[in-house]
Amino acid sequence: MESNRSEKRRNTTPDYYPHKRQKADDQCFDDEAVDKYEPPERARRTGYPPRGSTKPGTSQTALHDLVLPRSTYEHDTIKEDSIRLLYLRPGSRDEPINCDLKIFNRCGEIPQYEALSYVWGPAPAVHEVQVEGKSFYTGPNLYNALRNLRQHSSTSIFWIDAMCIDQSNDREKGEQVMRMAEIYQNARNVVVWLGEKDSDSDDAMDFVPRLLDPSFLSDGNWPSTYARGFYALAHLLERSWFSRIWVLQEVAYARNIVLKCGDHEVHFMDFIDACNIVKSKLDTIKRCLQNTPLYDSYGHLLHNFQDSSAARLFDLLRNVFIRSNDGKVIGRRLSLESLVCDLAPFQATDPRDSIFALLGLTKDADILSGFRPDYCKSVLDVYSQFTSACTRTSGSLDIICRPWAPRKKTVWQDNFVDPELRFRVPSWIPIRGDLPFGDPKCKIKKRVNADILVGSARKKVYNAHNGIHAQVRFGVDDLTGTSDGSMNAKGLILCRISELSNRMPDGFILKEGLEVIGGIIRDERSNLEAMEDSVWRTLCANRDENGDPPPSVYRIAALHLLQTSHGICSIDTEEMLEASTPEYQKEFLKRVQAVIWNRRIFRAQELNITNSTEGSLIGLVPRDSRNGDHICILFGVSVPVVLRHHQKDTTSCWQLVGEAYVDGRMDGEELCSLSKEDLASKTVEFQIW
Repeated sequence: MESNRSEKRRNTTPDYYPHKRQKADDQCFDDEAVDKYEPPERARRTGYPPRGSTKPGTSQTALHDLVLPRSTYEHDTIKEDSIRLLYLRPGSRDEPINCDLKIFNRCGEIPQYEALSYVWGPAPAVHEVQVEGKSFYTGPNLYNALRNLRQHSSTSIFWIDAMCIDQSNDREKGEQVMRMAEIYQNARNVVVWLGEKDSDSDDAMDFVPRLLDPSFLSDGNWPSTYARGFYALAHLLERSWFSRIWVLQEVAYARNIVLKCGDHEVHFMDFIDACNIVKSKLDTIKRCLQNTPLYDSYGHLLHNFQDSSAARLFDLLRNVFIRSNDGKVIGRRLSLESLVCDLAPFQATDPRDSIFALLGLTKDADILSGFRPDYCKSVLDVYSQFTSACTRTSGSLDIICRPWAPRKKTVWQDNFVDPELRFRVPSWIPIRGDLPFGDPKCKIKKRVNADILVGSARKKVYNAHNGIHAQVRFGVDDLTGTSDGSMNAKGLILCRISELSNRMPDGFILKEGLEVIGGIIRDERSNLEAMEDSVWRTLCANRDENGDPPPSVYRIAALHLLQTSHGICSIDTEEMLEASTPEYQKEFLKRVQAVIWNRRIFRAQELNITNSTEGSLIGLVPRDSRNGDHICILFGVSVPVVLRHHQKDTTSCWQLVGEAYVDGRMDGEELCSLSKEDLASKTVEFQIW
């Protein structure tokens, strides 16, 4: 029996889909036309084709050269204060889809409508829909949604972005995107379409009301009894809708939401509650299911559950707005910088949408009133404007250290052009590939990078810049008036790297890295006699896992680790975490892993007021660092950064390599020691490309 709350929700949700449908796994498209885009398991699950896969006997070149059908329908011109609505005519599932598009002024009377939230997907638009008697071609996911959503005997009214916005008109796209929050908020219902059914999606959808049943949690045998349900639900959360960046705005503003997969539906809030129940009991569930037959094949889905895009989405939905008791939005909690960084793992077809999709949710809306979706601008212009906006609203330049941009890592080259984004790639735009688990598109389940030192936009971890606001300007091309890819930022040079360890893969504390740090004294038998505090502080970046000052037990844990290693070899943190290591050492090792993974340990010569060498500094730098690189403090950046100098003819410029930990220089010590005159004389303007 379902809970009263769930029953109440369902009673307030109209039966929008009363007609009986045929099985959702019937083919809805011409196999000869598009099955080369329908892969094995991956496409059935997510709607995306497998990476690098094609139909047997079909080359990748042939796919790119495929001539797609051209729509004959042309959108009428629409004014900025108007919207289009789609009138979906009735029909059975397999009949041709017929509809009309009508324009309404936002200030006039608009009929009640539903808004669709779905994934466009990369498959080509080859499915024909008749709009006012003319052909309009859509992708397979939208086509399937239309077949499932239309009723047998009455017309349905929808707002669907792919059809209600003229996608060939960049000006209109920008204007309509600005209205999307209002469009979804005014819809009587938002329909989330996850896609067609697969082998276990029905099990997942049926499992939601069982999870909400009050008797469920009191059933002592529920983990093993419902094993298939747990796996199916975790599998459903892997669908691409949950990692699409636009969905946050689409469901955050909605008054009522129904989630559909194939011919099954549940209320969206019921779905979130069910997932939260599983999340709260996840450790128990995994422990109880370890010995079941399905665990070897599907257990990885449960391991991904807590850190999935879906879990992140549900958390953000709870925190993005301040609401009144009746659920009305009365305020916004998060800055644009926080939203973009928190949603860095989410995907968008257009790289500019990693910014545009979130403008309607930010608390900075008044300050950023001039920052509007404009698809006439290049990606570089949008990214430059975003970075400038972050600096203007917070005084901080930490955004250049937080991975957020959906672009690939590139090797520095003069006048290099990114073929994917079509602009010169500035090093100050940090890429998603530098996230701890790499680019989310690659779905890597193992750590590949260390945690970000600057932390989140909501909490400052360090204060190397001593609170001095960013002093930055962005270069503009004199001829076009657009961004030229340069950023001029003021700061000072702290030191120059003179010695580097190899990178520390998989969290290994390398013996040579400890030798670079120094400060470890052993007797002739390699027994530890003394350890300077700089050793353990560097290994944990002098912070705990929450970004707070480290507990004193970290020092004790480091001492005991060095005592047992005898300085003979490197320390395998992964192996020690899996062994019967004392808990206090495990806590330290977990932090060390998160800090040193693929970083290098350095020693550098500190520069004094006359830029002559004064002493040595130690710390951590990115794996791409080299001897001779400069470690600098940029105003507005809370951690030191590694900059590489480039000289071409008479032109001098700098490349941002990444952030750094410098022991004893993370909390403003360098700048506090300088007088105003000395600070002014040491300040340098770096032109960073």
